[in-house]
Amino acid sequence: MKVQTKNILLATLLFASLISCKSKISEEVIESYKTENSFYEKTLIEKSVSKEDLLQETEDNYKQFISEIDPAKKTAFEKDKVFKSEFESKKLCLIELAEKSQSNILHTNTTVELGNRFIESLSKGEIEKEEEAEKQWEDFRLNFSQLQAQADSIENHITDNKSQLYDMYKNALNIYGLKPIIPSKNRK
Repeated sequence: MKVQTKNILLATLLFASLISCKSKISEEVIESYKTENSFYEKTLIEKSVSKEDLLQETEDNYKQFISEIDPAKKTAFEKDKVFKSEFESKKLCLIELAEKSQSNILHTNTTVELGNRFIESLSKGEIEKEEEAEKQWEDFRLNFSQLQAQADSIENHITDNKSQLYDMYKNALNIYGLKPIIPSKNRK
């Protein structure tokens, strides 16, 4: 009976020592997550577009465009309902895109904050298995990838919209401008 009790005590002691030895996530892994989280935050915030800045830029470009209209043709331009309608449509589209960009930034900030909390929980040892941590971090990576794709799409739409506005200005100046815009010839 002594041997059996001794074996039970030894097994219990061995089990207790195994439980007390938590396998912590390495500091290198935690630091790599911190670096990655900061990178995502910086990259996505750089892609954000301020609604006010975009409206100001549009207004400044419009004022420049108006200043190049021939005073003798100004009355005809003011009656051009097609141009005004298209311009307002493009301006509203830019506003909508800027709002989407701001919404994307809110989602980015939330995701970064969740990433910071996750990293903090790793530092405290609340998540012990590296495989579990990596699986959860992959979810953050997926979220960041989706936010990046949305930011790129918004940026592309803004660029396209600005290009269309420029073409509208150019076409209108060919009709109403002081000097028609002559297309540049390809140089050989």
